[in-house]
Amino acid sequence: MIRLAAKYTDSWNADWVAAPEQVAGLQRKLEIACEAVGRQPRTLSLTGQVRLQIVQSGEAINPDAHFAGKPGEIREVLLAYSATGLSHLTVDVLANGVPGVAAIDRLGSIWSAIG
Repeated sequence: MIRLAAKYTDSWNADWVAAPEQVAGLQRKLEIACEAVGRQPRTLSLTGQVRLQIVQSGEAINPDAHFAGKPGEIREVLLAYSATGLSHLTVDVLANGVPGVAAIDRLGSIWSAIG
């Protein structure tokens, strides 16, 4: 699939990138695929997705979350992703009993802190 992306698309979505440390390996795979089809790797962007849960004291952690923590911890995770070179990161905010809008609202304070 990555070779098809290298040949025909502008971007490759690596799907769920469960840890910022995974990005370097994905970028290398992308470079190899681009070289195989005669393309400059910098012309193909790499995107990914992550599941986050912003928890408050006493809340259960959703087992599907790649990262779960208090706002400051989630902020550090997002900053780590921003340093990886991904051109886009889709954030799936898991609620686990918290109404969906309230869970997303928790993310708002983190975005403003990242600037």
